[in-house]
Amino acid sequence: MRHSPSAAFALVLIAASASAPAQDTAIGIDLSTLGVGGELTHRLTDQFNLRLNLNGLQLNRSDTLDNVDYDADIRLFTAGVIGDWIIPDTRFRLSAGVFYNGNKADLTSKANDGTYRINGVTYDADDIGNLTGRVDFNRFSPYLGIGWGNPVAGDDALTFTFDLGVLYQGAAKLRLDANCDPDLPAAACQALQSDIEAERARAEDDIKDYRFWPVIKVGLNYRF
Repeated sequence: MRHSPSAAFALVLIAASASAPAQDTAIGIDLSTLGVGGELTHRLTDQFNLRLNLNGLQLNRSDTLDNVDYDADIRLFTAGVIGDWIIPDTRFRLSAGVFYNGNKADLTSKANDGTYRINGVTYDADDIGNLTGRVDFNRFSPYLGIGWGNPVAGDDALTFTFDLGVLYQGAAKLRLDANCDPDLPAAACQALQSDIEAERARAEDDIKDYRFWPVIKVGLNYRF
């Protein structure tokens, strides 16, 4: 039987919370640039915490890559393990960790006036159907950040937290696909595929800045 990453991660959260001593553990909900999620924090020592978190979000938007318009179905999904060093006598912390990174986007092109402009060449949309693609990243991504708030210290059961950091996703990987119409001559189809590969390489360069994903997060935690 196969288990999804989210199901396996949920089991880890449940097991960790069940075995953790009282008052050393907090569970929370958060909203961030990684999506909506939850987090489990456990105190290892007075200055070190371990956090497990899960975040996700799905949204749709229109975007343009190398002068081609696309409808993008964006799916954010991350599951992270983070260690916090609490700066003595404060609630500020320095954080480092690693995330399973399932962030990706499925692309469907939109023809302009019944044509596509690919690698500087105009093609009739009827000759190639839909131009589709997918953007994804490295499956495991390191994280560095700073934050405020320690949900497993002090006397308050409820604690607000704030995190600011960056997730290194690696260079984006872009795939573009198009199917030639059966009536399109073989030479024209081969030229189209060559133009699509040139378009893919340039568009991939357009999204290189996404290798660094900024993380801004606010959370509400309950200590138990």
